[in-house]
Amino acid sequence: MLLPTKPFYFLHIPKTAGTSLRKWLLNFFPDSVFLECYDVKALTQLPPEQIAQYRFFAGHFGLELYKFLPEKPDTITWLRDPIAREISQYNYLRREQEMLRDLFLSYSDFGAIKYLDLVCEFSLFDLCKTETIKTFRLDNIQVRYLAGDAPPTKGRPSSECNDEMLEIAKKNLLGLLHFGLCEWMEPSIALLCYRAKWLPQKFNIHLNQSEKSSDDIAATLSSEELAIIREVNRYDYELYEFAKAEFRFRYQEMWQTCLKTKTSYFDPVSDAATYPSFLEPTQQSELPKEFLNSFLESNFQHNSRVERSEQIFIRFSDSTFSSGWYPREYSRNLNTWLCWAGPETSSHIYAALKSGLDYQISFWLLRCQALDIQESLSIEIEGVPIQLDQISVKTGENQFKTFITGSIPSKLIRDDVTYTKLTFRVNRVVQINLSNGNDSRYVSFAIDGLYIEPKMVTGVIEAVIRLRENFQEMQQQVWYLNYKINEANEALQQAQVEGQQLQQDMERERDYVQRMQADLEEKQNQSQQLQSELAQARTELGQSHSELSQVREELKEIDSRRKQLDQELKQTQIQLQQTQIQLQQAQARIAAMETSKFWHLRKTWFRLKQTLGVGQGE
Repeated sequence: MLLPTKPFYFLHIPKTAGTSLRKWLLNFFPDSVFLECYDVKALTQLPPEQIAQYRFFAGHFGLELYKFLPEKPDTITWLRDPIAREISQYNYLRREQEMLRDLFLSYSDFGAIKYLDLVCEFSLFDLCKTETIKTFRLDNIQVRYLAGDAPPTKGRPSSECNDEMLEIAKKNLLGLLHFGLCEWMEPSIALLCYRAKWLPQKFNIHLNQSEKSSDDIAATLSSEELAIIREVNRYDYELYEFAKAEFRFRYQEMWQTCLKTKTSYFDPVSDAATYPSFLEPTQQSELPKEFLNSFLESNFQHNSRVERSEQIFIRFSDSTFSSGWYPREYSRNLNTWLCWAGPETSSHIYAALKSGLDYQISFWLLRCQALDIQESLSIEIEGVPIQLDQISVKTGENQFKTFITGSIPSKLIRDDVTYTKLTFRVNRVVQINLSNGNDSRYVSFAIDGLYIEPKMVTGVIEAVIRLRENFQEMQQQVWYLNYKINEANEALQQAQVEGQQLQQDMERERDYVQRMQADLEEKQNQSQQLQSELAQARTELGQSHSELSQVREELKEIDSRRKQLDQELKQTQIQLQQTQIQLQQAQARIAAMETSKFWHLRKTWFRLKQTLGVGQGE
């Protein structure tokens, strides 16, 4: 391993190419030292002594990981243009909503499910316009991670992003071993190899990508939409601009050191056209790139503190010094870790061999895309091809494996460098598509490692082949057993988590049953009370029936009395009609009398008496 004592930590900020970077970084470390854990909650469920055994960490831990380690690790991280990162996260949440919903349900999600619902309902512009992102503390996520505010943990929720948090993030960024920028991926990888003193390796893996890039989506947004998204993440923008300036400074520092490694110091007059005095990260001309890669390889060679050995067994399950290979992968069919050569037709492996000895190299060719590729395979050291022999070994009925051996003369082993560079060459590469359909590779052949030892007497080569084959098979069985043990440990951890979840479910069910029993008792009491009220109601109903009969009798009497009164009323009406007739007749007689001469004479007499005052005393 490159860093055998001090832990190494890739602080993965969401949607900053972290999945691809983690896969790429794994090639620098043995598989056994990587803790396959990606979030804080899963980390807290592991015993501290178990965590301390690992040396490579990569996940969404923020600065929380430091609390779980006995010493502060060498830490790297990657930043991204805030608008591109925001668009990428928004699209990821919408694309993987079902999977994320299940994940959030099993974790304390700090409102994540509610935010996921809003993402599925609204556009990114609407989320930013209403500052919904700020409400859920998902703004300025890069500042939050570097300031220790994210991810939120139990007992420490996130707070509002401010100037103080930005300054803390800047200070912590400068304290990291390295930081890269997604927009400057190739220069970021080169600068990481320089600062970590690693062998330069091409970044040739791209995982978890959307069909349409964030830059393409951003190009379709209006200036108003871009301004609002930028304002919501304005602290991230300040951090990003600060990081770009610091990155340029570090990159120029590396380039100036690179120029000073020339045999004669850089001459700004004669060498300016070929090697610029200042190299921008975006300046990707082939000549400076080739020159820089050569410098990085030399930087790796001269800073390596590895003892040179007479016997070396290089396995891709361990950390290997190699370039021109795809990240290692586990083959279930072969029960071993292997690497595919590609995408170029040349690939390299570095071995710390002692000088002054002739060596023999041997390895199994596990996969090859075509027979002509296998026949064209050669190995060079210092540009000189070495002699190779291919031997077919029968492994079963009509099944053969190819065993390749070669001789390395002592004159090709240099004294002035730590590592001997073995260059594998083939005539061509073939395109293959990965199972996830999001990426394709150009490959030629695959091996799981190689064995280099001092050259032996030619007559014992067959015995060596058989011994090596047996050793290889035993080694594969050991790797397979280790794989199964790791798989069983993961299953045990999963079972423990599921057991805890089941116990919590049982406790919830027990509480539910108790509540149901209490509800049942209450219902029974209510039923008894209702039965008592029903009996009382029945008694009252009987009384009501008796009273109703009595009322009916009274109604009959009233009806009889009513009929009698109706009869009397009819008689009274008849009498009244007769009386009215008689009255009308009397009124007619009076009217006739009043119109007679006698009546007029009477009225005149009475008026005369009133005038004369006669009869007033009567």
